[in-house]
Amino acid sequence: MSGEIDITPGRVLGDVELVDNAKLNQLGAPVLRIKEGAITTRELADGQITADKLDVNLSAQLGVADNAVTTAKLVDGAVTAAKLAEDAVTAEKLAADAIHGQALVTTLADADEAIFYRAVDGVLVRISRANLINTLMPVGSVLQTVVRSDANYTTTTTQLPSTTLPSIFGGTKITALDLTITPRSSSNKIELDLYIPFVSSAAGTTVSFAIFRNNALVAVGGRYTSGTTNHGAFSLKYVDSPASVLEQVYTVYFGPDTATTARLLGEAGPGALWSMQSKMQFVAREIKG
Repeated sequence: MSGEIDITPGRVLGDVELVDNAKLNQLGAPVLRIKEGAITTRELADGQITADKLDVNLSAQLGVADNAVTTAKLVDGAVTAAKLAEDAVTAEKLAADAIHGQALVTTLADADEAIFYRAVDGVLVRISRANLINTLMPVGSVLQTVVRSDANYTTTTTQLPSTTLPSIFGGTKITALDLTITPRSSSNKIELDLYIPFVSSAAGTTVSFAIFRNNALVAVGGRYTSGTTNHGAFSLKYVDSPASVLEQVYTVYFGPDTATTARLLGEAGPGALWSMQSKMQFVAREIKG
C-alpha cells in the first residue's frame, strides 16, 4: 500500500507520570484511520469499495481530487454501457469533438455509416447511408437515379430479329448507354426509361430495341417504318424486379429485322441531324418496394 495508517490513542500519558488503575481505564481504545491519499485508484479492485464503506469526505479517503480522473487515464473499454446510469450521458455533456476526437457532422456521404438508438429493444444500431435512406423513405419513393445519354449518330446493319426473342448475340450494343445500379433492398424495383428522339431505316423495316440486365433479356420493343414514314422517335418504359442487392448492369441493343441499315439520330442522306445536339437517353430509377 502506498499510504500510511494514523493511530490515535485514547489518552496520551506525560513523560513522567504515575500510572494507576484509574488512568489505565482512561486510555480507551485507539482509533485507526487511513491517511488522506493513502489509497489510490490503482490499488482498488473492481467492486470492493461500496458506498456504505465510505465517509462523506470521499476525495479525502480515496485521494482522488476533483477532475483527477481524465479520459487519458481510462483504458479502452473501461467504461461500458453497463456501468453507466440511465441517461447519464446527455448531449449537453458531449463536446463537439467528443466522439473519437472528431467534429460532429450534419451530412452523410455515400460510404458513411450512422448510429442511432432503437427504442423497441434498447440497442444501438449501425446502418449505412444507403440503408438508412431505404428505411426512412415511404414505398414508391425514388431512392436513386442513374442517367446515361449519347448524341452520336449511330448505324448498324446487324439484324435483331422481331419474330424471335432477342439475345446479346444479335443487333448492336449502344455502349454509351451502358449503366449500373445497386439496389438498396431486394424488394425494390428498377424503373427503366429508354428514349431515342430519331430512328430511321428503309421502308417496311422494324428497328428493334432490347434491354438486358446482366445479359438476360428484360424488355423489348420496336419501331416499324412504312413507305411514307421511315423515321420517328422511339420510347420504351419497363419496371424491372432484380430481387437482389448486388450491382445490376443494364445494356441496350438495337438492329433492323431485315438486311438493311438502321440509324439513330440521323438519316441516310445528311447523316447526323441537329448538329448532334439531340440525345438518346437511358434512365434507371430505384423505386422503394
